[in-house]
Amino acid sequence: MEKSKVVLTENKSDLKSRLVQSLSLFGDLDERGTAPSGVWGSKATIKSGGVTIKSTELDLEFEIPFDDNLEANEGEIIVYNLSANTRAQLKKGAKIRIEAGFQNDMGVIFDGYITKVSAARDKTDLVTSIKIKDDIQEKNTLNLSYGSGTKASYILRDLVNRTGLTIGWFEIKRDHSYENSVTVDDTLESALRQYSEVCGVSTFVSNGVLYCCNLDNFIENGSVNFEISEETGMIGSPQPFTEESEADNGETVVYEGYEIEMLLQHRIAAGSVVKVDAEILTNGNTVCVKSGRHIFNESEAVTKIKAGRGG
Repeated sequence: MEKSKVVLTENKSDLKSRLVQSLSLFGDLDERGTAPSGVWGSKATIKSGGVTIKSTELDLEFEIPFDDNLEANEGEIIVYNLSANTRAQLKKGAKIRIEAGFQNDMGVIFDGYITKVSAARDKTDLVTSIKIKDDIQEKNTLNLSYGSGTKASYILRDLVNRTGLTIGWFEIKRDHSYENSVTVDDTLESALRQYSEVCGVSTFVSNGVLYCCNLDNFIENGSVNFEISEETGMIGSPQPFTEESEADNGETVVYEGYEIEMLLQHRIAAGSVVKVDAEILTNGNTVCVKSGRHIFNESEAVTKIKAGRGG
């Protein structure tokens, strides 16, 4: 089989499997008597309508990005030698779900829509590409009016309700009352982004559920989704990073956090709270995931994230 078509360029020079590298961290498992949870046997299952594709039956790979905003995250699934009958059942606009993990520890890492299906011959393989997105499907321009004195939080709540998605959390950080009447003449996605910034929150979709809050709220809630350590599959050491972005009001937002890599972990998504066993986290080892990607192919099954506080 040809080398992965969805592995990023930065990984192409890495000839040694990241999975093998991570296993080498644990040495002789018999002597230690413990093994990282779910190391052996990475697996993935793709479901759309009546179609089920399993990595135990067909060679497949994917890269699934996720983050804390509503800008569409586009992923791609590659399946080798998929039958024409099965491919014909994969329809543009249809719901699609990916479950992945190791051994019997499987979970949903993507719940979204198919945007395009294509196939091409590559030497002896028939390669099917399935493009997928997790964004809100409504793209029509809104034409909404709100009276004078309306609060930004009221507009944001109304927009969130119009998505039709299950709301996992709605809590604003700040508010603003508009002296004059307000007209929303934009797509739902763009309007949500605009009023989220006014209210000081992140609005994003994770596995079909919409969240609208400040990322630190997840940490303050006190629930840790996963503890990251060498024993649970952390690869290497976390690396610090700084990102700057500019809001619509011209304000520069600075975000500081850590880049962390681990064996593919289905419990990780945007908004996940993780506890990291690493001395480099000097401001506390409990952080919230801002963005990342799940990668699955013949060489590796890993999750890479950016996480921190103050999101």
